[in-house]
Amino acid sequence: MNNQQSSPPAPLHVGFWQSMRVRIAFGILVILAFVLLLFGQLAITGQRGRMMDQMRSYGTETAGFVAQISVVPLQKFSIYQLENYVQQLERGQLVAFCEIYDNLGSPLGHSTKSAAINRGKGDEERNEEAEVMVFSAPIVDNGTTLGRVELGINLLPVLSHIDRTSLYIAIGFCLQLVIIGVAVGLFLHRNLVAPVVRLSETTSAIAAGQFVTSDQARRPDEIGGLAKSINVMSGNLQESYRNLELRVEKRTAELQAAKESAEKMNRHLEIVSAEVEALLNNSPVGIFFMTADRIIQRVNLECCRISGYGAQELIGEAIHLLFPDKDLIEERIEKISTARQSEGFGYATVKLRKKDGNFIQCSMRGRLTTLESGASGVVLSMEDITARLMMEAELLKISKLESIGVLAGGIAHDFNNILVSVIGNIALVERMIGPDAKFGELLADAKDASLRAKDLTFKLLTFAKGGDPVRKVEMLPDILRESVSFMLSGSNVKCVYDIEEGLWAAHMDKGQINQVVENLVQNSSQAMPAGGTITLTCRNRELADEEMVGLSGGRYVQLAIADTGCGIKPENIANIFDPYFSTRQKGSIKGSGLGLSIVRSIIAKHGGTIGVESEPG
Repeated sequence: MNNQQSSPPAPLHVGFWQSMRVRIAFGILVILAFVLLLFGQLAITGQRGRMMDQMRSYGTETAGFVAQISVVPLQKFSIYQLENYVQQLERGQLVAFCEIYDNLGSPLGHSTKSAAINRGKGDEERNEEAEVMVFSAPIVDNGTTLGRVELGINLLPVLSHIDRTSLYIAIGFCLQLVIIGVAVGLFLHRNLVAPVVRLSETTSAIAAGQFVTSDQARRPDEIGGLAKSINVMSGNLQESYRNLELRVEKRTAELQAAKESAEKMNRHLEIVSAEVEALLNNSPVGIFFMTADRIIQRVNLECCRISGYGAQELIGEAIHLLFPDKDLIEERIEKISTARQSEGFGYATVKLRKKDGNFIQCSMRGRLTTLESGASGVVLSMEDITARLMMEAELLKISKLESIGVLAGGIAHDFNNILVSVIGNIALVERMIGPDAKFGELLADAKDASLRAKDLTFKLLTFAKGGDPVRKVEMLPDILRESVSFMLSGSNVKCVYDIEEGLWAAHMDKGQINQVVENLVQNSSQAMPAGGTITLTCRNRELADEEMVGLSGGRYVQLAIADTGCGIKPENIANIFDPYFSTRQKGSIKGSGLGLSIVRSIIAKHGGTIGVESEPG
């Protein structure tokens, strides 16, 4: 064992305020200062209170005395004598002012000083921060109040005396504090601080690896006992240190082997994690992990794209952020859970609310899983099927319209042949009976009805077969102005054009597009029998693939026609493009119900689409 007991302890260097001797001395000085200041404050407060009590008594007695001597002059209404009393009182150093009032509150004896700043207050009321104490006494004769006296006592002499006395007391206390503090500090330094500092230096040396012993072990007091314990601890630590070095060397070798194995495993896990992350983020469907209490734990990029939220906005939130109908989503999740127990996974179709507030239809598939935290949860995959459902509905409607068109075309063709014979025979009869015949008017009505029926069959044939448009490069604004001016001629409806500057030319059949505009403007005009405004808006639109149902990506010209009519009821919007559907009352202005169907057919043949938005009222 190395002989390190003779080695001097390492010197201990601490800052001035970190020194124990300074802290103990400072603490004692603070305690003494607090005690002395407390007693000094009590002494000063007591003296101030006694002086103020004396001034209060003096002011009360003086005000009462002035009230007594003012009875006779007040009865005689001797203003001169009252003012003489006031001037004599104010010659004194303590009297700041004196005022005498009659029972109506009118001043009789005026003060010659300007110190009456607190007059009008209650008896003996004063502000401790002011320099004047105000007293009031009634002037009473045989129970009858003749007036009152207000007297102000100047506190400056008293306060000056109190301040001087307080200063003397404070100086005395400070001197006592310095003397006691120095004595106590020297005593503590010699008997406590210096030995503790030596022990601290010894322990610092031991902490630095120098297993030295303390020279304070010779002391018979507690510090000596502590020093002996430190010496024993130093020897035990030296022995333990040697054993620890051997164990550390062995453990270091084991840890190095474990570290190499862990690094190899971490590299493998990083590769697997990156692969899983890539699979999730490249998945064509949205995937998110949800705990049993419906809290989202993880999402992939497609889920963020579908919902419009960022990953950080979704993680940690309840699933009801995406599905606001809490009862419905709980029912769907329960349905998935039921199917999952029997089949391993479950399906459901739900309505999802995106960040921008719009709703979309999503197909969800769920499966039980174990989350990273070890808790059980559900992994859900979802796919936006809104466009697919709209496309399916559109295809179904087109299929129905094609079936109706085939039927209507066949009927219209046969009916048109019959009408040709009927109209021809009516014309022969008209020639045979002459214009003045008795039945001429009836034959004319029959001919008009047959011609209207022929026009209807022509519309049916147009709806059923139509014709491929003969397209040319045309400017849509020219066609709009021509058709609208014709349709609104003589009506009380006005038209406003909102056409984008530099509107693209389009390939179109001018005649068919004229028919589309005329039908739409006619519908808007008939919806405003009392007059109104039709607004035609034209814009350039460049669409991406699948941005709008039924349209491929490319450049389009968009036409929007808005009116100020009564609007369409929500339950009728889905049917307005159906053949023979009309909301107008039966009569002379009732249409055939084919106008919008023909419009839709023409727009479709031009590679476009048409939709409607309306609110009743």
